[in-house]
Order: sequence, then structure tokens, then C-alpha cells
Amino acid sequence: MIKPKVILVLFIFSSLMMAQTNEVMEATSPNNPGEVDFGEFQTKNNKYGIVKKDGTVIVPYEYDSLSGDISRNRIKAIKKNKIGLISSSNEIIIPIKYQELEFIQPHYHDFLKIRDKNKYGIINLQEKVIITNEYDDIRWHKDNFFIVTKNGKVGAIDKKGTSLMKLTKGNDIQKAIWKNRIPKYFIFKSDDKFGLVDINGNVSIPPLYFKLYYWNDYDVYNAITSENKWGVLDEKNNELLPLIYERIVIDQPDFIVVKKNNKYGVVDIKNNLLIPFEYDKLFTISSKKCGSRHVGTKDGTRELLDNKGLPLIKQLNFDNINFVDQCLFETRMNNKLGLMDMNGKIILKNKFKVIKPINSSRIIASEIKNFKLFDFKGSLLTDEEFEEIRNINSSQYLSIKKNNKYGLINFEGKLIKEPVYDKIQWKQNADNSIYGVIGIKKIKIISDGK
Repeated sequence: MIKPKVILVLFIFSSLMMAQTNEVMEATSPNNPGEVDFGEFQTKNNKYGIVKKDGTVIVPYEYDSLSGDISRNRIKAIKKNKIGLISSSNEIIIPIKYQELEFIQPHYHDFLKIRDKNKYGIINLQEKVIITNEYDDIRWHKDNFFIVTKNGKVGAIDKKGTSLMKLTKGNDIQKAIWKNRIPKYFIFKSDDKFGLVDINGNVSIPPLYFKLYYWNDYDVYNAITSENKWGVLDEKNNELLPLIYERIVIDQPDFIVVKKNNKYGVVDIKNNLLIPFEYDKLFTISSKKCGSRHVGTKDGTRELLDNKGLPLIKQLNFDNINFVDQCLFETRMNNKLGLMDMNGKIILKNKFKVIKPINSSRIIASEIKNFKLFDFKGSLLTDEEFEEIRNINSSQYLSIKKNNKYGLINFEGKLIKEPVYDKIQWKQNADNSIYGVIGIKKIKIISDGK
């Protein structure tokens, strides 16, 4: 028999559980118990309120307009031609006193653009002033700052309210130039022309250009006039390349492809001619590690050129060439891959589906499915093909896979361990050993890297 005290405790516990259940049910839709009912905007006698689906009025019909996100308590309320922000329980978040109010980046629901006395400013949800309302307009820029305009001038202010660029004659900012994570210059627009200004409002490149691009890697500016003449400037408006070209592509400062009189050539950043203007098409293939080579087309024939304009291959018949690892060109012809060195010497003919350098001296290549091993001279090192060849340490051994089992070969292609293992593991530690795994058993097959 249950004692009275126990019955009393059970009754209290049951009552609490029912009360909690009722609270949850009140917050959800009767039609869908899993869906929270935040209410919806409704009108009555030309006034707006917020009403739940069961008819409960949670915001009275007293506003000329309501809009926004009820679930996040970001509700714009208009009354007597003034706008503010309220919650879904009709609490005032931002006083209803502004001419305009809208959410603005960087964090859409944290910053508000307000208009008061016909001037714009920025506040947060605590009505703290971030930017005083003294500007003709304010916009958010993707480079992480606000653009402000006032009396025909433009400036930049960050989201903490700190000035990044003093007001300068103009009406827009195209880009911020950051150095060491600090903005130093801004490409700005004035009277539909672009120029460069520093953070103190000092104009370093006058707004004379139809377009102005910043080449981040080389800290220079590509300027284009309204007559479509191209040149390159530094941040002090010094001409590095004169405004005489029809096109400029900066790949590296020492090898810049330019177009003049409808022909392409190459100059360096000091405008010294490296490759003459005699090509109908010209592009540079380059990397910081490997340097540059150029592919030029003239009289219907493509050539591979060195940096002095001398042809390495006078008739380049490949559909495409690209740098791969170890300063080699992957060539493509009729959807087959080959390999070529920087001097135009063919290492592997175009007959492969996959080609991959796996370290500084070896290449794996597959014609159909399985792989073979080659050196960088194109010499075949393995007569046998494998499902997989993988580098497991830097200079001695390669893991191979055949019939879904693993073994070892050395860098000369000689079979060291038959493929009988489920897995090959290299432990780069004190013993620097290679292990073969069969089932749950791990066997040391190479000790001390030998």
C-alpha cells in the first residue's frame, strides 16, 4: 500500500509536469504541435497589430504599419509618420521617432540605418550611436566599412564608428587597399571617373580614369582612360607603363603582356620591350617557383617562347598546356595528356589519361586504369602496372597496390615486398620503419628506413 506522503509527492510532480506541458502547448500552433506560433500581422480599422492563430492579440491594433521578422523581435513599427522597432510583446526596442529606419550590414540584425531631420546615421539595437546622423547617405561596402556621403564628398567609417578615410570630393568608393590588415588607400569615384585617395583624404591619383584596378600581388594600379588607353601607375601617380596600350595583363612584374596597334608583346614594369609586338594572341604561363613561358600565335601558328622571345617550339600543336609540379608542363592533345619540360623537350607523349608527379624525381601515369612509374627523363621504371602507386616516404620506397593488396617498390621500380598486405604504414619516428598490416597483425617490413 502506498503511503499518503508518497501519494502527495506524486500528485505535486504530476501537476508540475502538466503545467509545463500546458506552457509549451500555448507557445505552439494547435494545427501543428511542433510549429511555434509567433503570430502574424493583421489589420483592423486601418490599424496594424499582431495576432496568434487562436485569435490572441499580442500586439494591439494601434500602428499605421508593421513589418519585419516577428520570430526574431525585429518589427518595424510606424505611428504618426515616425518609425521605430518593437518586439512581438509590444516592447519598444528603438523609439518610434525616426523618419526612416532599416537594417544594414555588416550584421543584418545588429545595425540600423536611421534618418532624422533628413540626415542619416547608424545605431545599434541598444540605440547607441555608431555614426552620427549628419550624412546625406550611408551604404555598407563589402570591404568591411560604411561609405558615407556629405555635401558632395565621400568618406569611409568602420563598424565601430572610427573614420577610415576623411571626406573627399566624390560620390562613391570602389575598393579599399589594405596593407598589414589596415586600409591605406581607397579607389574612389568622382564625376564618373576613378582615382586614389589616402586615409587622410589626400588625393594621390587624380580621378581622371574610366577604370582603375589594383594589382595586389605587385602593388600597382592598372589605369584605363575613357579613350580605352591602358597604363600602369604606382600609388604616387608615377607612370610605370605609359597610357598608350590597348590592353595590359600583369602576370609578373618582369613579364607583362601588352597590346599595341592590335598586336601583342611583352614588356617589364619599366616598359623595356622583351618580346616584340608581332603576335595576334599571347599569354603567359608562370609560377613563382618555375618562372614564365609564353605562348604566342602569329600567321596561324602557335609558338612556345622563352623570356627573351626566342621560340622553344616553333609549332606548338597542343590543345592546352599548364604548369604542374616540379616545373613541368602538362600538355593536352585530343583529350590525352603528356608531359614536357620548360625548354620544350617532350618527356611523355600524349597518350595518358592521368599524369601526376609524386615527388621531385618520379611520375606516375595511367593510360586506361592502372599506373606505371617513370623518371623525369620519361624512362619507364616498372614494366608491371599497379592499381595504385603512392609515395610513403621522401626518397626510398613507394607503396603499390595490386589485386587489392599492398606491397613496396623502391624508387628504381624494383619490387621490394610482394603485394600481400591489407595496408602499408610508415612510422616517421625514432625507428623510421615501414609496417605491413594483415588483418589485425602489424609486421615491421622495413626497419630504420632500410
